Amino acid sequence: IQGYKKFKKGFGFIGNITNNKVEKINPKDLLGFNPVLGGYVNEHNEIVITTKSIFENAFKMREVYKAVARPVLEFVRSFNKIENFENFEQDTLANSNLSRRVAMLENKKIRVEKLLNNISKVQEALNVEEYRQRFEGIIVTDDKIVYNSEYKDKFVTLISDTAVVSFVTAEKFLSDT
Repeated sequence: IQGYKKFKKGFGFIGNITNNKVEKINPKDLLGFNPVLGGYVNEHNEIVITTKSIFENAFKMREVYKAVARPVLEFVRSFNKIENFENFEQDTLANSNLSRRVAMLENKKIRVEKLLNNISKVQEALNVEEYRQRFEGIIVTDDKIVYNSEYKDKFVTLISDTAVVSFVTAEKFLSDT
């Protein structure tokens, strides 16, 4: 069947079973998915997008992320608490995933401000056993958080202030919000 010849060994099997018998497959009756396919048009002429990257490309979301991330970056810069800030800014604007994550901080500026104004507490958090592995490689000096491109995802997680302690259970974990 043209278009399905790239099935790799162990990847899958296609067949047409009608009335408990294997019947000839009509290629016109097939709809197949592979990791490259990002969407399809359904019977109602609606486009169904199956991957985030196709959605981001179709609606130019990467540009939106950068546009929203820029003022957030300026906000963070204003505290002068990030060593190697220029590298952080460059990496963020060059990477759509980082841009998106930094753009989401637009609604959390108060948390970011409190974090950047309490660098000593950031250092304490890095020493907490439950957070240590997740923030491994992040360096905090007496008054700044050092940005290192090798740990860019961990860095954004840190400045997002996701390290929390449950009020009820006293459990320490990283929040998704």
